[in-house]
Formats: sequence, structure tokens, C-alpha cells
Amino acid sequence: SAYYDKPPTAAGDGEKVVGDASLGDFLTCSFEDQPTTVMAEKPADIDNEAQDEMAGGVDPSQVSIDWPEDLQGFIVPTQPDLEGLAFFEGGPKFKVTICSANIGNKMIRDMDDWVPVCPEHTDLVVLGMQESTYKVKKEDGGSDEEVVSSDEDADSNSETEAEMTGNESEAETPRASAASAASVEEEPMLASLEGQTPRGSKSGRKSSFAVSGRRKSGAESVWQHHTSKLAHQLGGNFVLLEEKKAGQMKLFVYIRIELSEQTGMVTNLVKGSENTGVGHVLANKGGQAISFTLNGTTSFCFVNSHLAAHEGKCDKRNSNIQEIFEGLANTGRFGNKNLDIAQYDHTFWFGDMNYRTALPEISDKKLKHKVVTDWVAEKNYAEIAAHDELGREVREGRILTGFHSAPPNFRPTFKVQRGEGVEYNMKRTPSYCDRVLWHSAPRHENNIICSEFTSCEGFITSDHKPVRAQFAVTPSPVMEIIEHVAPGESIFPQIKFSNLKGRDLHRADGPGFKSDPYIVFLCNPPNLIPEEQRKITTKSITQTLNPDWVDEPFFSLRARNYEELKKGSFTLLIMDRDWAVTGGADDTMGNVTLALRDICKAGDTEEGIFTFEEPVIRYGEKIGTLSGTIEVNTPGPSGVVPFKHSARCSTTVAAGANLGCKCVVM
Repeated sequence: SAYYDKPPTAAGDGEKVVGDASLGDFLTCSFEDQPTTVMAEKPADIDNEAQDEMAGGVDPSQVSIDWPEDLQGFIVPTQPDLEGLAFFEGGPKFKVTICSANIGNKMIRDMDDWVPVCPEHTDLVVLGMQESTYKVKKEDGGSDEEVVSSDEDADSNSETEAEMTGNESEAETPRASAASAASVEEEPMLASLEGQTPRGSKSGRKSSFAVSGRRKSGAESVWQHHTSKLAHQLGGNFVLLEEKKAGQMKLFVYIRIELSEQTGMVTNLVKGSENTGVGHVLANKGGQAISFTLNGTTSFCFVNSHLAAHEGKCDKRNSNIQEIFEGLANTGRFGNKNLDIAQYDHTFWFGDMNYRTALPEISDKKLKHKVVTDWVAEKNYAEIAAHDELGREVREGRILTGFHSAPPNFRPTFKVQRGEGVEYNMKRTPSYCDRVLWHSAPRHENNIICSEFTSCEGFITSDHKPVRAQFAVTPSPVMEIIEHVAPGESIFPQIKFSNLKGRDLHRADGPGFKSDPYIVFLCNPPNLIPEEQRKITTKSITQTLNPDWVDEPFFSLRARNYEELKKGSFTLLIMDRDWAVTGGADDTMGNVTLALRDICKAGDTEEGIFTFEEPVIRYGEKIGTLSGTIEVNTPGPSGVVPFKHSARCSTTVAAGANLGCKCVVM
């Protein structure tokens, strides 16, 4: 679960990110290693249907690709979900479906290819929408006239206007005069959905979202349309757990009704948002988050985002992510405000992230477009992914460090012509703009698999193709905390930190200033260590970004054996002391999380020493490193009883050994 303790005001084996491995390590051969493929022009006697087949007009989920190993662990292969039953059916895992779509400010007519129809064996359905405002005039002469919201630019004769809105949607014909989103008219489908039994409902339940009267606000009408249509799509077996709206962006979390009816199944439910549009007020860009704990064991956080548009704006997108991280933390709602949303057992980040296919060595836009569309025609999606800005930025530690993606075994999702099939707009390089990423706490990395990641090419009303991902999540194991030492032992397991060194840390006080860093030790679960040890910190080292701490904090771990210890972790939170004269609060400089699963393996060694040097992560970005030594006096994986306490205790014949005895005997 997330950390809910605040730092004091006074003084499953997962993959690790590998150093400075290059992007080329992801591929069998990099882009620079092979000549650019130039395909002949389309022969005159090949019809459009045949050309579509040549261009990859197949079900993306049926494409099987042997993806090269990603040595830095960003792309993780999908795995089959062998457990048929969801948690609500008595299965061992939570089944989670995430659906994300840039709606394109057009009325949603058919979402069957995007959102599962009456999904079975599913506990949660999470939906993120971007550019999801529109208005619809009632039918006139058998046709609807749709008018997109005024936030949509006209692709963009005015670069200033495009920058203000950040959207890249094409102008539609016919296009009416600009109108406020608040003037959106009622969509006729609302009346037909009111109170009806949702499709595929086996229970005969009425929809929980039947419309009880017309709302006058246009914005509310669009929201009402979304919830009514989603309720109809999902059937009567799901209820809306929570939703968050911000301008053109919407986030919905639906839960299976059997789970919603169980007392205590959902706890710590919070939501928040951070706008990254003009002045941090305009909500055309930004992120919304909903977090909660399921079954008292497993904490989730879901973030829907829409980032800055346009090629060449990678730094702006990175900045948006930093703003969302920090803005959500500053709400004080999402766990420990000095950490970030990655403190949860499992965090999912999705949306129109707008990262592009980067080919900086090609300046000609038409040639760039042709190179990528040739890769698409060859179904060489791994080559496209190798030039993906998002993957590059994550691997290099600039954003979302520790997050993963499944392989995009499908055609790029942007920028396509609205309508059937996949035809790319010549003005944009085809790119994987629409994404679903996930992050798991180190001790829970083996508790999640992604069983599906696909695009939804049957969704035709947008210049993006939506994406959908499915996950199976093993509930987080609960550690058994003991009040007395384990049978056969004389002490609680112990660890001691020493030789702690920070290097090139974050300038918390701004450019030209240094910081006064100290370390807060956060144990998860907190009650693994005695209460008096939960406020231990190092001393502050003044005016430095390269501190060497002389403190040697010691902790007793109230667990029975290695099988229990491996369920926990320590987070070393580096804070900048703002002395009383400044009147400010202490600032976060980043953190490192260490799994006891790894630390306590040293318990089986004669030396009992675990050393580490890890990147410090601040709002998803690597800034500096933290290294140190942990002297380990705990049970190891061997399960030998008693563990090697006697070899390390200064009160025995091995006086002066590594870990001076500070045993807690009860």
C-alpha cells in the first residue's frame, strides 16, 4: 500500500535499470546500422484494398513479432493470462482493463472496438478521454450536423492558436462558428438510454447511470452522454466508482458491482488533477488521477494525461509530466506528499502523450513520413518503437523512470484520417502518441502482467486510434508482523545503514544555490519497525549537493523469516532542510526505494553486507545518485534457523564483528 505517514518535521525480483545502455541495445541492429529502405511507388494496377493489405490492413492483435530484448527494461513482453476467473468470481488476481482515446472533439457513435461490450472476467474498467468535448445538433433531414468545440484548432493556419490550445485536430467540414463548450446541445441518444436495461445485462439491473432529467449545462450534457453511453456499453454489472473531469479531459473508473457491494473492498479513494495549459489554468492539457486500495491490500493509482502537441516539443512534454507529478503531490491527497504517485503498489499512466517518432537525421518531412510508412508496410513496428521519443526519454531517465510499456505490435496511432481503415496524414510523422504505461513498487514487480496491448482501429471519429491494455494483478501480500521474536531465534532481524553518500543531487533552492540534505527512512509497511524508529533521520549536511552522512541508523524488523521480510521495503527520502529563518517547508530532493527481498539475501552470506548505488528519482526524473552499505543481520532465502546472528554480534566471541549488537529481545 502507499505511504501514508508524513516525514518528521525535525531532524517479486524485478528488473533494474541498466546504467547508460544505448537505445541501440533495444534493437538487433539500430537505425544507423542499416540503409534506409526506399519502396517503389504504388503500381497503377494495385487497387486500394490491396494497397491497404500491403500497408498492414490486418487485425493488429494477430501480428506476432519477436521483439528484441530491451536491456533497460522499458518494453516488457506481454504474457498470457492463464487465470480465467477475475477476483470478483473467486479468482486469485484482479483483472484490470484500461482504455484510452483522444476523442477528437467528435461525438462518439460506436465504441465497440475500443471499450469491451459487457466485459466478463473483469474487475475494473478504467477509461481516459482527451479532446472529449463536442456538440451535436438534432437530426435534420436524416443527417446530424456536428460541431467541434472551440478549443480545436484548424491544423493550424495560426501557429499561435495551435500553441494556445495544443491540439492538432483537423478542421471539419462543415464547420460552424466557434461556440463555447457550455452551449453544447443535448444529444438525442440520452433520452433513449434513460432507465433502459444495459446491453448484455444478465441480471436485469437498470443502469446505475440512467439519466434522471435533462441538465442545462452543455458541459454536463457531454459528461452525461459519456456516462450513459459507457453504462450501456459495459452492461449492468459495473458501477462508476469515481470520475474526474478537467476541461476536455475525463477519467472514469468502473468497478464490478459485486466488489462495490463488499464492505471495505475500496478504501483510501481520492482524486485530483493538474492542468498544464496556459497559466496552469487552461485544462486542454494536463493530468487527472484517481487512487484507491482494493481489498485492504493493493493500492492503485490511475493517471489520464494529455501532453503538449507538435513535433519538436519533446522537452515541453517532459515538462508537462513533471508538472503533473508535482501538482498531484502538492494536493496532499496522494499518499506521502514528499514522494509521488509511483509510491503506490501499481501506478498506470496513459493518454494522448503526444511523443513522436524521432528521426533527427532526416530533415525532409516527406522523406521522414515515407521512411516510417515503409516500416509500417513491412510491419516493422520494433524499428518505429526504437525511434520513439517516449521510450528514449524513459530509458535516459528524464521522465517516468521505472515505468514500463508492452510492445506496440500495431500501426502507429497518429495522425490518421478520420474514418475507416488507417491512412496517415502527410503533415505528420506516424507516431505512437497514445500509450499505456505502468509502474510497480520494487517488491510488487512480479505481481503484475500485461496480457494485452492493442490499438483499436475500428474507432473512426478521431485522428487518433485509441489503445486498450489488460492487466492481471496479484493482490499484494500482507506481511505478518510479530510482537515477539520468532521460534528458535533470540532477536529480531536487524539492519544498519552506513557510508551513505549522495552525489549530484537536486538543487532544491533553485539555480545558484545548494541544499541542506538529510535522509528520512520510510519503511513499508510502517509497522515492520518499532514505533520509536519510525522518526529516525540523518543529520542535515549544509550547503552541498554531494553529502557524506556519518549517521549509522539501525532498525529492528519485526518479521518471522525471509518469506515475510521480502514483502517489505525501505524508501530513503532525501529532503532539503529549510531552516526556521526562511520560514519555508522542507523540500523533497528525491528518493530511492530498496526492496528487503534484495537486502536480506545478504543474510545468508558470511559477511552480511549489502551495498547499493541507485539513481535518486524526483517526480519520475533521475537526479543524482545515492550509495551506501547495509549491514544485514536477518534470515536469508535459505531459511536456516537460527540465522547468522552469533557471527555478527559483539556480545559473543565474535566481538567487534560487523553489526554491533543492538538486539531487541522480547
